[in-house]
Amino acid sequence: MKVTRFEDLRVWQKSRVLATAVYRVSSQGPLGRDFGLRDQIRRAAVSIMSNIAEGFGRHSRADMAHFLAIARGSAFELSSQLYLAHDLGYVTQPDHDELHGLCIELSRMLIAMRSSLLRDRSHQASTQHSALLHCASPLCGAAGDPGSVAAGASSTGVFDGGPFLRIRPWRCGCLGIVGRCAFSRALAL
Repeated sequence: MKVTRFEDLRVWQKSRVLATAVYRVSSQGPLGRDFGLRDQIRRAAVSIMSNIAEGFGRHSRADMAHFLAIARGSAFELSSQLYLAHDLGYVTQPDHDELHGLCIELSRMLIAMRSSLLRDRSHQASTQHSALLHCASPLCGAAGDPGSVAAGASSTGVFDGGPFLRIRPWRCGCLGIVGRCAFSRALAL
């Protein structure tokens, strides 16, 4: 399946859930009256989903990886601000746990997606000539069989006009394992 819209990315969908939850929690109680902290928390939450979308729209792996790093930084910023809001008694323990858990989950998805993009970029040139690829990244065509590349795909068998992916199960030539990478799990596949 080819991802053609940022809205199809599970990592973006998860960031949308987080931003909505942040707005819900920050609109009530004492946090709703502390305009400075409330606005900063909201900006950090919105920044995560916005940077994912902007990186996707840039049509290059390097730009996408860069914006994913910025989004992850915003997730850590939000997490830190949530600790302060909790310490000040602005956020209940259950709300803090929910939002902090979403931040952790989202930052893991972001780093997995970014790592996969960077791994593809660094291994792509060195693995294209091999019939049995020695890379655990599905993004560099680690299907073990160059004939399994989908018709119309690029020489790596994955990218088709920018960072829009056609993910398929992969076989790692050096480890002999079959599965899906963290990057493909971050996509809506």
